[in-house]
Amino acid sequence: MAQARQQYEQVLQEAQHRAEEAANQAVNVYRSSGGHQSAEAEELERRIAYLRTFAEVTQVQLRAVLEGLTNEVNKLGNLPDAGQHTAYSSLGRD
Repeated sequence: MAQARQQYEQVLQEAQHRAEEAANQAVNVYRSSGGHQSAEAEELERRIAYLRTFAEVTQVQLRAVLEGLTNEVNKLGNLPDAGQHTAYSSLGRD
């Protein structure tokens, strides 16, 4: 659980960092495009870029975490269960 929580926090931090970079870049592009831009339009452009990048990065990273978790669960599913084996053995004796 602790490792999963730590991965979750890392995913969020990375997504936030990349989204912030994308938002800043979008504002810079918007400003350099010329013309008259309102502060509201600039902020909207920034938020859109932030949210788009945050969603993309989060999806990619969460897919990777989910794939790793699935692999670990599959490994556990392949382990012999001694308790289950004992239960089957006792059924054969009845």
